[in-house]
Parts: sequence; structure tokens; C-alpha cells
Amino acid sequence: MLAREARIGYNCSMAQNVTIGLAGRGTERGAPTIGNRVFIGAHSVIVGRIHVGEDAMICAGSVVTRPVPPRAVVVGNPARVISYEGSFEHVVYDGMDADPARAASREKA
Repeated sequence: MLAREARIGYNCSMAQNVTIGLAGRGTERGAPTIGNRVFIGAHSVIVGRIHVGEDAMICAGSVVTRPVPPRAVVVGNPARVISYEGSFEHVVYDGMDADPARAASREKA
């Protein structure tokens, strides 16, 4: 079965003018799956059947067409990883200090 709908995880933050959409051909056609606690900067484009890992940060204006590892910070067109500091300082939500998944991810960094 071909996934045609994007999936966005919990506690993500998105700025204005973000595009999340379909791309690819044949069995590679599909929409992104975005993990929990991801920050997506203004004017970013995320397309294709790719996965954006938990606690990742997509910097403003980035064009993402390849998978993004957990806690990666990506920038540019095409987007490239510049660090693994994650989105910890940019995603804020109720109960984040007591969230065991967030704490476990921070420890890996």
C-alpha cells in the first residue's frame, strides 16, 4: 500500500509557509512522516516518502527530500546535516520537563 498522506508526530512546531507534500514516482511516491518534537522553520519544504526523525530541526528555507536522522539539525537546499544538537531549545510544550521520551532523547545527544 502506498502512503499518500503526511503524518506529523506530537508536539511539533511549524513556522509560517511550510510545505509538506507528495513527491517521487512509482513505489517511491508518497508524503513525509515527521517524528515527535520536530521544529520546522519558516518557508521550509519537506516532500517525498521520507522520515524526519524525532527531535530534528529543519532550519528556515530548507528543502528536505531525503530522510533526516533523529536530533539532526538540517539547513539549505538541498538540506544537509550540520549538527546533532536537535530541536530541544526550540520546541516547547506542556509537560516537556516530565516527558520520558524527550529525556531519553536528550541523553543520547
